Amino acid sequence: MNRFNSIAVSLMQTPYKIGLLGSTSHTLTSVQSLLKDTKFKIDWVLTPSVKPQGRNQKLMPNPVQKWAQRHQIPQVLIDTTIDAQVESDIQTLVNQTGRPDFLLIVDFGYQLPDWLIKLPQIESVNIHPSDLPRWRGSSPGQFALLYGEKTTTVSVITMTEKFDQGDIVYKLPLPVQPNWTQVEYYQTCFSQISSHLPNLLNQLAHHQITPQPQALVSPTATARRLSKNDAFVDWQNITGAQAGGHQLVKPLNPLLNLVLLTLQKSDQKKSNSSSIFCQLLEQAVRAFSPWPHVWTFIPTANGQKRMKILKTSLNQSGKLILEIVQIEGQQPASWNQIKNIIQLA
Repeated sequence: MNRFNSIAVSLMQTPYKIGLLGSTSHTLTSVQSLLKDTKFKIDWVLTPSVKPQGRNQKLMPNPVQKWAQRHQIPQVLIDTTIDAQVESDIQTLVNQTGRPDFLLIVDFGYQLPDWLIKLPQIESVNIHPSDLPRWRGSSPGQFALLYGEKTTTVSVITMTEKFDQGDIVYKLPLPVQPNWTQVEYYQTCFSQISSHLPNLLNQLAHHQITPQPQALVSPTATARRLSKNDAFVDWQNITGAQAGGHQLVKPLNPLLNLVLLTLQKSDQKKSNSSSIFCQLLEQAVRAFSPWPHVWTFIPTANGQKRMKILKTSLNQSGKLILEIVQIEGQQPASWNQIKNIIQLA
């Protein structure tokens, strides 16, 4: 082998360098195939700094930080924003190892400044678990489930300063199973896209993919961050759904009211309002699991108690069936057990 061929082989064997931006187990799930491929190497990670967690506010590193520590991969930590200190820390790494070929952004949640988007030699790539431009925002899985979507897509896009509006590199369509909570939704999306990433990044590196612009206007609402208030349902509405009543007794919170109106408008079977509301509650219980959980206040002999609704189903006539619930201060239990213990007013 002559000297020039030796250099060519050496260049071919140099792995693509990746800067990984993320903070959750979903980030790690999505890169599993890249980690097994010798053509790619994660040079460093950008992830939030240690935050107090849980009831005791213990300082716990996030999954990406723990993984990087275990594998001795350099980390740049963010306090609140990607500020001048973060830029300096990244520049120090770049001076040591060179510019990354790719930035891969997965479940990150921070707005990227222009200098960071333009840092890689090839592309900044973002994975978003919805059929963009549908469900732009931080909670696409929750909203897809809440609205009862039967299919979804994992979108691989180029990164821009505007959230979830980059050009489409690739779309992976997936069916949404009727029993999914957000846990199964996200786990499936990120695990399924993982095996496609090595080929996609390789194609981007060789200019074999031309990313396509997505529509500027989304046909859906923004899949914003949820709050506990979004998951509250008045107990009288729940008992009405169990009984198959035809009218809401109490107003819904703004989010659930909007979803209900949308479901009623798109209903092809012209179902009665009660069955559509029961459908909404069943979807909400799954969409809001494991957080914030659909919850309500129930009247008992000992006063009002907060109760989470953890699992429901619909019977053949479309009525809501409560299955697993959790009263404050107690363990999850069957509704059939709870309803015999508490004294409803």
